Amino acid sequence: MKRYLYILCVIGMIFILTGCRGSSDAIQLIYSNYNDYFYAYDTLELGFSYNESVSNPDSTSVIKIDATISLDDRVITHVPLFYFQNYERKLIGDVEYLTEINTPDWRLRYTPITAGIYEIKIFIHDFENKRQIHSETYIFNVLAGNGRGFLKVADDHQHLVFDNEVAYFGIGHNLCGWEWAGNDNLSGTFEYDAWFASLHQSGANMAQFDLSEGDNIEWTNGEEDLPYDDAYQGVNDYNDMMAWKMDYKVDKAQDYGLYFRLTLFHWEDFDREGSLFPDWGWDRNPYNSDNGGPVDDVVSFFSDEQAKTYVKDYLRYAVARWGYSPNLMVWELWNEVDAPDIDWGDNESYMSAESDITSWHQEMSEYMKAMDPYHMVTTSFASSSNGYNIFSLSSIDITTFHRYTMYNNSQEGGIYNTTESLYRIITQRLLQYGKPVIAGEFALSPGGEIQRESDPDGIAFHNQLWSSFMSGSFATAMHWTWGSYIDRYDLYDHYQPLSYFVWGEDFSGLETFSNIQNTHDAITYIGMKTDDRGYLWIKDTKNDYANVVLNGYEPESINNVNVTIEHVKQQDYVIMYVDTYTGQIIETINTSVMDSVLTLDIPTFTKDIAVKYLPADAYYQSANLGAGGVLNQTYQSGNAISLYASGADIGALSDDARFAYLNVTGDFKYTIQISSLTYGGSYSKAGIMIRNTLSASGKMMFFGMNGLGHYSWIIRDGLIADSSEWHALIVGGYMRIERKNNQLILSVSYDGQTFDVVETIENFLNEDVLLGVAASSKNTLGYNQAIFESISLIK
Repeated sequence: MKRYLYILCVIGMIFILTGCRGSSDAIQLIYSNYNDYFYAYDTLELGFSYNESVSNPDSTSVIKIDATISLDDRVITHVPLFYFQNYERKLIGDVEYLTEINTPDWRLRYTPITAGIYEIKIFIHDFENKRQIHSETYIFNVLAGNGRGFLKVADDHQHLVFDNEVAYFGIGHNLCGWEWAGNDNLSGTFEYDAWFASLHQSGANMAQFDLSEGDNIEWTNGEEDLPYDDAYQGVNDYNDMMAWKMDYKVDKAQDYGLYFRLTLFHWEDFDREGSLFPDWGWDRNPYNSDNGGPVDDVVSFFSDEQAKTYVKDYLRYAVARWGYSPNLMVWELWNEVDAPDIDWGDNESYMSAESDITSWHQEMSEYMKAMDPYHMVTTSFASSSNGYNIFSLSSIDITTFHRYTMYNNSQEGGIYNTTESLYRIITQRLLQYGKPVIAGEFALSPGGEIQRESDPDGIAFHNQLWSSFMSGSFATAMHWTWGSYIDRYDLYDHYQPLSYFVWGEDFSGLETFSNIQNTHDAITYIGMKTDDRGYLWIKDTKNDYANVVLNGYEPESINNVNVTIEHVKQQDYVIMYVDTYTGQIIETINTSVMDSVLTLDIPTFTKDIAVKYLPADAYYQSANLGAGGVLNQTYQSGNAISLYASGADIGALSDDARFAYLNVTGDFKYTIQISSLTYGGSYSKAGIMIRNTLSASGKMMFFGMNGLGHYSWIIRDGLIADSSEWHALIVGGYMRIERKNNQLILSVSYDGQTFDVVETIENFLNEDVLLGVAASSKNTLGYNQAIFESISLIK
């Protein structure tokens, strides 16, 4: 613990400007977002002035500014800077307008991933003014933090995890701004405010943005289609207003816990449409030689060296501006690079250019990963059968597919069959490439008319969420029509039950199984399992868009059905049946497996139901200690627990709290992360509790924190509890109690990796105990929601 206290004492010296031989006063630090402390996975943003003007700050042939970043005197990375103009936004009527504020500068955005002492030095290569100079050295200190980090491919090559190995499952839909056959997004970021809030409130955590199809940062000046149209200046010159709008989206996505794909090129900017928005196409494209670009046709775009140089400048700019964000899930180089409507030119097609397109993807994906090793890269195709050579590249991390079920073939279950289509494509992709897969676009039809007009209740939408998850995708199939369908009919509620279901679970290494091939069964099920846990989605086979909307089927109660699962470990299990429309647990059953076969007797349901089964010894019991208040609930999922606790307090003569616990014998190591407390201040409590009985005045130890993020330990070995002083940590920090050789060893950690022992207690609670998590609110009329994640019990 002394190490943390020492770092806090030296925080005031974070930015020490030290003179450096050869440095120039032509570079001045004029902006910093640094406050009194800084943690790993926080983003550092610095602004610099440069006293020379240049004709095009976006072109690396004119000027190139980079930073070298060193950790403990060793250069660890090079980060490009970008030219930045700040704006303020206003909504006039239904249209967003941006107004410049402050003078432009050069920005550095960087997110450190480990604690240590960092040094930054800026290097300017000004080719136009024939100057090469560098700045002074800027030093800053980073503390270990509790950020989960960047997303990466899990060891099972099927799912995603964060840097700290916590599992991620994506829930959400596309948000590309300019929706085909939908709204025109003239309200800009103000509309995103509403979309983001709705996603977040429903438990969703995923979206998709693009820099194309009306959200371009690189385009040509035209007929003033949009409020910012005159800021477009052609190839290799970026629209600062559009880039600022993407800044806003990225910042808001982080605020709302949304992770996103960012698409860089879109087929509709290369198609045969006209010149007026929204029908921008190749004749307005800045790479077109008719508009001052380097090539005469789209095929040449993929092979021309000057075009590729411009593309690399564009990619470098994107990495400099948005590559700092841990919420950026993956760079998507293209949306549907094989689209048939692309203006390939006379007698040309995607197939005739496939070799060059594959080489282009290899070159650009390797270039991106060399600049930005923290983010994954992918691309997408209109046809789910295209792209084998590209998806097989080692520099392409995940595969995507687009599917509109009105085009299903017979092998995918027939027209409008959502469940079978997703199951077959996802399982085939996983087998073919051994990489995570996502349905990047999915709906009944690409224009959205069918769903908007015929499925306002979201029958197909609901089924696509559960079937894509259970089929082994790392995320839900992402619906295409967001504003005119999901938002219009307020279908966000379909996300919340699935969010409850997956929260805290780790799906890596699970095997997918189903009865899809048995098309005449009354129920259709898809599941994932290991030998000791499993998850299933079970639906009325007839409950789909085609049967309900087109054929008039009215869903009826399904009863007296069961599912048999083989090769199950022999032990006791808890089975939970979940309502897929509310997320509530319908029924909890305890059972034992003696012959390696688990039979699930499915309770009566309508439409569909979800199931999870877990080892019984990992399932927590719950109790109110004392009166417990009036609002109490425990929700467990995987290695996470949420307590709704309204008890008066923990400590003193007796406890008044919510307690979730296991019966534990012998030595153990118990670790938790306290992710959230809804009641701030110094009175609410959440943490680890050990006790010998459920008596409110019984012998116990509590090791936890309050709403300020301060930790303490409380011990009751007699009539009244004793407590330690409160010490600084942070909400999101980790706490651990280890029982070993008649000692209780208490430790804390910022990042879950390095733990500091803060107290050792001899000969206390050595017997069999109740071990778990507890919370109180200090307010018996309201509740403190305490969220515990990354729970680990090692015996």
